[in-house]
Parts: sequence; structure tokens; C-alpha cells
Amino acid sequence: MSRFSINLAAANDEKELHEILRNIYMEGSMKLTQRREPDFFNSLEIDGKITQVVLGKDLKKNKIIGFGLRAIRELFVNGEVSDIGYIGNLRLLPEYRNGTMLARGFKFFKELHKDNRVKIYLTSIVEDNESALKLLTSGKAGLPKYNDFGKYFTRMIGLKKRKRVVSRGVEIFQGNRKTLDKICKFLNNVGKEKQFFPYYTPENFIKPTGLLRGLSESDLYYIEKNGEILGVIGIWCQGNFKQTVVSDYSIGLKILRVPWNFVSSILDIPKLPGPGKYLNYFYTGLIAVKNNDEDIFKMLIEKARDVGRKANFDFMISGLHERDSLNSVIESYRGYKLKTRIFIVHYDDGLDTFKQLDDRIPYLEVGTL
Repeated sequence: MSRFSINLAAANDEKELHEILRNIYMEGSMKLTQRREPDFFNSLEIDGKITQVVLGKDLKKNKIIGFGLRAIRELFVNGEVSDIGYIGNLRLLPEYRNGTMLARGFKFFKELHKDNRVKIYLTSIVEDNESALKLLTSGKAGLPKYNDFGKYFTRMIGLKKRKRVVSRGVEIFQGNRKTLDKICKFLNNVGKEKQFFPYYTPENFIKPTGLLRGLSESDLYYIEKNGEILGVIGIWCQGNFKQTVVSDYSIGLKILRVPWNFVSSILDIPKLPGPGKYLNYFYTGLIAVKNNDEDIFKMLIEKARDVGRKANFDFMISGLHERDSLNSVIESYRGYKLKTRIFIVHYDDGLDTFKQLDDRIPYLEVGTL
């Protein structure tokens, strides 16, 4: 009898899942733990319309030693709404990483894949996490094919100092129930011009749970001119169901942390909190701008910063693919920058779907990575 088992998570695994998240940090210059408290399974709603948590257990010690998430999302692919998979949140206790548990886990993922719901999967790996990059892209131990789809830049942006922007005769409005249909139509029309932009309906915003848990119509801000929407941004606070905690820093950041925090107010960059501290932030999401107009996006970013400042957040997190021209606006702000690599993952039956992807600029919601 094998010492280890691989199965789907159940409700009675909740307590141990929280323990795993508290004790395993993401590799990188900032060592962060991402938690899903108070309810692990409710927090998964934003990851997709279908979610499956694959658990690894050490039967001898009777404990969970790792897990991974398979989710199915409704996204625009080549301009059409399609079901796309997501594999992520891979966690494995350090003492088991040199064994066969990863291979066993992916063998179980492959069995789940036989439901034929999707052909390809999205995933992201922090660029600093060299060991994970090397292992997951090796093709060894029956792992699926990982195809590099470019870099994704995430920046922690301070909120204290306003930047001057030119209004160009447009107005910024806050979303409400009456404008939801119009906003969703704009999001989908503009979003389908990018690869993997989520498909949204008014119901996603009206429901307090589900795909946009923590984000309602009043968290949307849009720019309009002569009755036409030119851009939308969402302010997504996930602190009630997902949290990020600083576990530790690399040696370089430990040395830099004191002078960094000293000049943070002057330079308007987020402070680096001490180990064990929760990060106080929100995500910008649902970024859709007609013709990728950078001036319109600057106005939306500044509106988000203003709203976040008044709500007493310390910073906001924004992220876009390296090929997206709107990324230049995010890059114009000082702050900690995290580089992630995006991959399209597939088994043998997904090769044709991968090859058929056109050259549209990828878009991924930073709050769901």
C-alpha cells in the first residue's frame, strides 16, 4: 500500500488547507504567504465557474502535504467566449519536494482533464522562483507541456501623491445598477480584442458571491464622452476572503528595507512591512480601454488611486502583460515590481488549440493569479 494518496479536497480538509497556506510562502525577493480566510472554499469562487482542489496526503503521518487548483473560466479566446482551464496555487511542503508527489499530482490532474471541458490551461510562475520554473517546464515525470506566453508585470503603486492628468473634456462616473448593461457591453466588446479577457454579465456584479466576490457595480469607474464609454476600471478589495502576508525578505531586500521605508513617503512608494504583517491593498481589475488609449487609462488609474487613498489603503496592485501598451502607464509609477511568467499548458489533445491562438495581446486579471 502506498504511503501517499491523491484525492479531491472535501469540506473537512478546510483546517489543514489553511495551515498549508500559512506555512508555505511563494519564492521570490519578497517571501509572501497567500491566505484564503475565513472560508477556503468560498474564496475559490473568483477562480472559475468550476474549481477542483487536488490534495496530497501523507497517510503515515495522517496530514495534508500539498495541494493544487484546477479551475475552469469563461474567457475570450480569439474573440469568442470559450472555456479555458487554470492550474495554479501549487503548494507542497519543502520536505516532500524531492520526491514523486508533484508527478503524482499532475497524473491526477491529467485524469481530471479527461472530462473534456477544456483543451488548454493558463498558469503563472514568479520569475524569481527558478526552481519551480525549471521543474515545471522540464517536461519530466509526465508533466504537461508548458509554453512560455511572455512576462506579466505587477506593480505595487503608492496612493499619496496625485499625478496631474489632462481631462480632454471627458467625465468619470461611478457604476450603478442602471449602467451595468452598458458597462458590461463595453467590457465584452473591448475585452474580446485581447486574449483571455473574462466574459462578464450584469449578474456577476449584482451577486455578492461568485466570480466577482468583493466587487460590485459601485466599485466600477468609467470614462464617458458624449454618451460613449471610453474606458473602465474596477477597484477590487479581496481582504475579506483572501489575504497576503509577508513571511520574509531576501537578503538584498532586508538590507534595503530600512532606507526604502525612510524615503517611501517622499517618493510615494509602498512601505515594506515587517514579517508577519498583512498587506493593506486593493487590485485594479476589469481594465478595458477603447483603442488602448493611454491618456484615458492614466485618468482611470488616478481615479483608482484617489478612491483608494480616501478608503485608507496603503497601496494598489496593478498588472498587465508586457506586450500591452497600457503597461507603460503602470510602469511610470515607482514601487515594488513583481515579474511573473505566463504559460499556456496543454496535454497532447490541446496542441492544436494552442497553435490556433492568434496574436492578440494577453490579458489576465491580476486578482485571480
